[in-house]
Parts: sequence; C-alpha cells; structure tokens
Amino acid sequence: MRIFIPTRGRINAQPTYDALREHGVVLVCPPDEFDAHRLRYRKVLATPPNIQGIAATRQWIMELPGDPHIVMMDDDLKFAVRRGDDPTKFEGMPSRWGSVQHMLAELEMLFKRYSHVSISPREGANRDATPVLENRRALRVLGYNADVFREIGGSFQAGGPVMEDFEVALQFLTSGHASGILNSYVQDQGMSGAAGGCSTYRTLGVQEDGALTLARRWPAFVKTVQKTTKTAWGGATRTDVIVQWKKAYEYGRKKHA
Repeated sequence: MRIFIPTRGRINAQPTYDALREHGVVLVCPPDEFDAHRLRYRKVLATPPNIQGIAATRQWIMELPGDPHIVMMDDDLKFAVRRGDDPTKFEGMPSRWGSVQHMLAELEMLFKRYSHVSISPREGANRDATPVLENRRALRVLGYNADVFREIGGSFQAGGPVMEDFEVALQFLTSGHASGILNSYVQDQGMSGAAGGCSTYRTLGVQEDGALTLARRWPAFVKTVQKTTKTAWGGATRTDVIVQWKKAYEYGRKKHA
C-alpha cells in the first residue's frame, strides 16, 4: 500500500505527514513548492507543470507505477481511535487502544475485500461503532485499487474541478464494487476552506458548479441541497449534495451480476 498526500500552499504545516512520517508517506506538491518541501520532508514528489488542480493531481497519482493499492490523504488530518471502554468516544494516538501502525495495517487489510477504501470521518462516527462500514460517504482518506480503477475507466476529471472524490466513488459503486470504510479509527481536519489546498480556487461559485455538475451526471443518486454549518466556509450557505451511496452500489451490483 502506498500513501500519498497531495498538498498545495501549506509549506509550513503538514499535520498528516507529521502523523505518518515513519510509514513511508509521500508528499505530492506543485513543482514551484518542491524545493521548500524537500528542506523539511524526506519523501516529496512534484507533479509535472501541466498538472493543475486536485482532480488532475489525483489522476496523475493513480497512474504512477508500483503497488496498485494507493491511498490519498488530505494534508491537514488528525487521527483518533475508538476507546475500548466506550467505543462511542475517541482518543488520540498513540493510546492504550490503538496506534498509527495498527490503523494503517487495518486499512491495508481492507484491500483484500474492497477495491476502494477509506477511514471514517469523525463527524457522526459516535453513532455507529461497527468496525467496518460499507458503501458510505468517503472523504479526506481515499484508497483505490489502481488496477480496478483502470478496468472501470476511472476518471477524477470526468466531472468538475471539485467533488472529484464523489465522482470516482460513484464510478466504483455503479460498476458493482462495494466500498469498505475502516470505522475503528477516525480522521478529522481543520476548518473547511482554510488557507492553502483547494481553498486557492474553491469559491462558493466553484462549489455550486461542482455540486450541480455531479447532480447532472448522476441524477439517479445525487440531489443538490443548501447547507449552512458553523465551521465550514466561515458559516456561509453553500450548495452541496446528498448522495445515495447504497442505492448506487445496488444498481451496480445488479447491473454487473
């Protein structure tokens, strides 16, 4: 399993890399940031100059040679493990209950059963402590079998410049490939829209276009909604989506039975 951390505009802060630095993770950055990152981190790859935006970056990573089990993580993640005395609550790592090494080993094991995998977001994870979830929303940690990705004609660039992770998840599900989400550990991030990363181009207008594009491409499984949260986007109302992940998989399972 290979772990890549796409990053942009965050030279001085790499929480995900710092948490996983002993486990062979690789930063992937634009060429103009390569030298700065190489001063601080051991493993850094620069994308070619013609690769612009997260969708194109993810597509480029998926085409790199090597182990087909590829995991891409956002660059600003924090990890936690369910407490053994109360699995509806979490604690940081290392802890009595878990470690980064064990979390990554469990994630890699999921590739034996699933062609796309993830780690549960912390938001709402207290409501269901099932160790592995299937066909749920995956975000921030995105794992794919590159061989299957190629077989189904996977493309992060098939839709708009954002929500490319939802686009590819739907491509897998509607091709009959269930997803597995590691739920004994969780991940969280800083504020959505914080400086750096996709915030360099992901305005409310770009977000709206992305949501509308996804709904047009997958009308049987996606609908747009207006959402307002206290932490994301500075509390602004945005156009977002609701995706029927399980319905998409059932469609794919029957179609490819």
